[in-house]
Amino acid sequence: MIIQLKIAHWDKIFEAETKNKKTQYKIGEDLVVRIDSHTDLAKIINLLEKPDKDKRNEKVIILRKATKEDLKKMERKEKRKNEFLKRAIEIVKDSSLPMKLVDAHLSLDGGQIVFAFISPKRVDFRELVKKLSQEFHRSIRLHQINPREEMRIFSGIGPCGRRLCCLSFLKILGGVSTDLIEEQQLTHRGIDRLSGPCGRLKCCLSFEIDLYKELTKSFPSIGTKVETKDKSGEVVGWHILEETVDLKIDEDTIIKVPLKELKIKT
Repeated sequence: MIIQLKIAHWDKIFEAETKNKKTQYKIGEDLVVRIDSHTDLAKIINLLEKPDKDKRNEKVIILRKATKEDLKKMERKEKRKNEFLKRAIEIVKDSSLPMKLVDAHLSLDGGQIVFAFISPKRVDFRELVKKLSQEFHRSIRLHQINPREEMRIFSGIGPCGRRLCCLSFLKILGGVSTDLIEEQQLTHRGIDRLSGPCGRLKCCLSFEIDLYKELTKSFPSIGTKVETKDKSGEVVGWHILEETVDLKIDEDTIIKVPLKELKIKT
């Protein structure tokens, strides 16, 4: 079994392989893991039968399931992250680098700090890492995040009036293609109305596409000749959620017809 993990919700995905069939793992559980030379707390975000070949995920070693003491220890370290973050922001400002630190994670053993940052471009932060290491006397890792991941840090409410999906059930964020807009017949709304608080296309465009694909299976292809009880014509458009089609009767007439009333001409 392949276990996919994250030490912070904005961090990269780590993978661990286990052949121990006696131990049962569940999504959402916390594990104590070895990452490089550090011990840390990681949360299970996915369980796979085999490695995800489409992604190059970092490998980690599972040490054990987290105990209540591990969780309390991590809570204490979380309370200290703001003091590290505040000082690190000052150092970044002095370095005049085009980046903004937005969050920090202190490892369970206290030997490493991971800083999340945003930047409009690639940043050479090698000198910054040296300065941060000298300041905090710990191993430092910088992780660049995108606007979607940034929203997870600051929280928020979506245009639907509910808590953002990325803050509730959506554990893995992927890219949302503009192709999904056309597939879901939403081009008339415009990019602004289809963008979330992060400024990117809404995540719901991605996880709702499967429903649209399933619904379209029952639609005749565009250009198909069909007939109803009293009319016949050519399908020139779909209205997926309405379950209707645009039927071209002649050069000047297009009518909307319920899908259930159509019969393909033979």
